[in-house]
Amino acid sequence: MWVYNHGHIMLEPTYLKKKYQLQLNVFQASVLTLFNEHEQLTVAECKEKTQVSEKQFNESILRLCNPKSKIIQKARPKIPKLDDPNEILKLNPAFESPNIMQNLIPQPALGKMPTDAEKNMTQVDNEI
Repeated sequence: MWVYNHGHIMLEPTYLKKKYQLQLNVFQASVLTLFNEHEQLTVAECKEKTQVSEKQFNESILRLCNPKSKIIQKARPKIPKLDDPNEILKLNPAFESPNIMQNLIPQPALGKMPTDAEKNMTQVDNEI
């Protein structure tokens, strides 16, 4: 069994002037790969095409839209939510950073483990 919410990917985008290595979770990578075929997408289109849960989508994509990283540009950057399904998302071709390695994986909230992760861990334990 593959526990997808524990995986991560190293991605080297080719659209930027400088080479960077983006460390992403599977959800973030699935959204970024959508931009291989589209210049821009709405939040609703990204959710529909990836079929990622609302919570995972918001946690993962907001980290890419964060003003510190800004890999993806939001139409309304000052609003730290993705509650408008018609909001436009697009890659930021002007992204720059002094660091070649960018760790963009959202950090889990302290406290109780999310339900999906608990269920996956129980399944893994049962299979072992």
